[in-house]
Amino acid sequence: MKLSNLIVDSFIQKFSEQENFCAFSLPFVFKNGSPAILNAFRHPNGAIELTDNGLNIQAFADSIGFSNFDVIEKAREFTSSYSNIHILDQALTVITNENELTFDLLDYNDVIKMMIEFEPKPKSDHATKILDQLRIILEKRFSNLEMSPEVQGRSGGKYKFNFGSNNHLIDF
Repeated sequence: MKLSNLIVDSFIQKFSEQENFCAFSLPFVFKNGSPAILNAFRHPNGAIELTDNGLNIQAFADSIGFSNFDVIEKAREFTSSYSNIHILDQALTVITNENELTFDLLDYNDVIKMMIEFEPKPKSDHATKILDQLRIILEKRFSNLEMSPEVQGRSGGKYKFNFGSNNHLIDF
């Protein structure tokens, strides 16, 4: 076996192949242990469709662990900078041709990596409760408490704070 074939076979594992269809597991693993999947189908018009049939999106959802997290919206956010990649029927999909296939595969892999590396920030109302209690205390101390003031720095950048009064700025 040629060395290049050995390396490709080790890197990407083909688990199904027919005349105009093939399926691969990619060298990426989601946090839930599922491998990233790619199916390729050549249409009669010559277009090549790359899709995961929803398996990568499902693995992404299983890896998040939050029941109220919108994985489809997050996946759309990841694909928004790639004009060729879309979420169709909850599947990560690319329609390409032989000339663009290499570039589209690289973009597809970038989106998969973003899904795998994504770490959601847990939403907690704990900070909101603390800010509410802090606001009550500060309202007693300062007569004109401003909520969420913005200050422009010397460089022109804007800095946000939780509270402000006269020349006092408070951030939590």
